[in-house]
Amino acid sequence: MGMVVETEEWVLTPLAYPLLSAASLAAVLLLPHFSRPHAAVVTPSSPSPFDVGTTPFLRFRRAFLLLFCLASVAEGIHSVFGEDEFVRCGFGREQMAARLAAATAAVLFLGGASGVVSDKLGPQNACIFYWMLQLAVGALKSFSGLRCAWVNNFILALASSMFSFCFETWIVLEHEKQGQNQDSLFDTFWLMTFFESISLVGSQGITNLLLDDDNKGILLPYTFAALVSVIGILYIRKAPSISTAHHASVIGSYQKSFFAHVLRGE
Repeated sequence: MGMVVETEEWVLTPLAYPLLSAASLAAVLLLPHFSRPHAAVVTPSSPSPFDVGTTPFLRFRRAFLLLFCLASVAEGIHSVFGEDEFVRCGFGREQMAARLAAATAAVLFLGGASGVVSDKLGPQNACIFYWMLQLAVGALKSFSGLRCAWVNNFILALASSMFSFCFETWIVLEHEKQGQNQDSLFDTFWLMTFFESISLVGSQGITNLLLDDDNKGILLPYTFAALVSVIGILYIRKAPSISTAHHASVIGSYQKSFFAHVLRGE
């Protein structure tokens, strides 16, 4: 006697995504309000991570968090499909493994050098380069004939490796430039982690709204990611630039350390 196993796919309703985002944001906004009497005893000058620092720094941090949210949305859209994207392209397991292994190998070589290149270019130019990589992937995947190309995996893997450090480097240098203390930096990283999580959840909801059942419907989220990349590039170019003289000196220290510790064995 044969046994039939029925599978039921569980999917959140589209209304659940804004509700989760609103609940998380309300928890962060209301926590300083309800904990203000206790915080005033311990640290009366900093009851909330939202109002610590000078006015120029707070203005920069709000703009930076908005830019970081856009980057997280673009990153989440490209990672939402996973194996389903390869299945839609008609790849088997061996081909999927080959694509993922090749992209990982490329990141091992290119990703290691991207940190040095980022120090040479400066944090803002490194972030612009990240947005250009996201724009290239979004533009290529917007066409059905180029959606399954090898170059998409390489570019996306390199962009993901740069995402992990280029924005963090920028905010750390801005903290040092404006003379902010270490607690303010910790609060900023906490806010970055929170807004990154919210943006990733929001990117899943945006993808579900733009996605259709047919194969052509999968192209709309990539077009939206390319549009977000264009907005990010235009937005970051308006930010005040940071001098790259310090980064040029860092390259010299890299060269001295490489010759001393690797070639000479000191």
